Amino acid sequence: MRVLRQGFDLGVPYDLVTVAELTTLMQGAGYDFSSLRITGAPGFEVFRRFPGGKLFTVSAVGFNPEKTRALVTLQADCFPLEIQTPNQTCHEGRQLMLEKQDGRWVIKGDGCYWIA
Repeated sequence: MRVLRQGFDLGVPYDLVTVAELTTLMQGAGYDFSSLRITGAPGFEVFRRFPGGKLFTVSAVGFNPEKTRALVTLQADCFPLEIQTPNQTCHEGRQLMLEKQDGRWVIKGDGCYWIA
């Protein structure tokens, strides 16, 4: 099993949060998982703690046998903390195809992208 670790310079502030920790934060804020209401939902208080109000999820990385190509899924979710534009999205993600070139991972192609 591979585990993500804190300490990489991603150019933006970040924190690693497990699903269990997020569930505890949500329940501690009074979020009722049996009701999916958004207006006035306590989840607002939890997501407000994250930079930009977004929670980013990274899948496990799949590699080809030679470890020269990789596939990973990235997803961003938020509560609408502030409506900044009429087309603001709160749930989006994409699959990234990566290829190792000269010892560095490079994004190849557009991959699959979704928004909601």
